[in-house]
Amino acid sequence: MTPKALLSCSLLIFVCGCSRRSGAPVEAWVADPHRHVFHGSFGRDLKQREIKLEAARNEYVVIQLAAKSAGGLSGLSAEASDLRGPSSTIPKSSIRVRYPGFLPVDENGQYTPDPLFKKPSVDLKANQAQPVWIDFQVPADAAPGAYEGAVSLRHAGGSVADFTIHLDVLDFTLPPVNQDPSQFCEAG
Repeated sequence: MTPKALLSCSLLIFVCGCSRRSGAPVEAWVADPHRHVFHGSFGRDLKQREIKLEAARNEYVVIQLAAKSAGGLSGLSAEASDLRGPSSTIPKSSIRVRYPGFLPVDENGQYTPDPLFKKPSVDLKANQAQPVWIDFQVPADAAPGAYEGAVSLRHAGGSVADFTIHLDVLDFTLPPVNQDPSQFCEAG
């Protein structure tokens, strides 16, 4: 095969491959917040769209979602709604969305998700899972009972997935967390 023919075939394969990936479906799933989502992670239950939580008043709640696409996509973002309860609301303004960054951990090119970046969106690289961290504190004065809301994953071209949040606020309040930095920095 001549170099010109080889180049033409290579270009054709590249163009066909790119056009096929651009319409690739996006997988999204609920991930256990106690487990890392690595680049190679995948969702085991891609149909699960309900997030069930239980928390005391004044407790912090964490949700981890993840997305992956064969073609990648730009502007992956998450947006939460208000959580509406029996007689009160946890406003969406108190719900924080962050995107884990990846750090190299060894000479073999392994990366681990560690820093949580607060930014409007992240780009999803082809065939690499991207976790999304969502957290909030249940107000100390929240009425106990069932709260409902939603979180949506979006990208620059449209919708990825919608998840329903069911939060059961328990009828007791945790004491405030001592945020005095000196408790960890005592000289001895």
